[in-house]
Amino acid sequence: YENNEAMQKTYKRYEVTEDINMESIDRKVRMSGDNKLIEKIEGLKAKNEFHSPKIGKISPHFEQEGKGTQIKLPISIENLIQLGFIKQI
Repeated sequence: YENNEAMQKTYKRYEVTEDINMESIDRKVRMSGDNKLIEKIEGLKAKNEFHSPKIGKISPHFEQEGKGTQIKLPISIENLIQLGFIKQI
């Protein structure tokens, strides 16, 4: 990744800065005061979308070794950054 300029422009890497769980999501969403985000999270919770995150290993591809972990949550990367759960590295 570090030696591949095309990959750096296309793919992003993030560091988790705080444990992502329902308690911390609820706390940070309330603290944000963002009514639109609060409604979005409440809607996702009502559908039980937070209870089944998808987790898997990243396969080798594009001349990269893979081996990382990818996690799919029902909340966007932008929202996770906004709430302080992750940061781009």
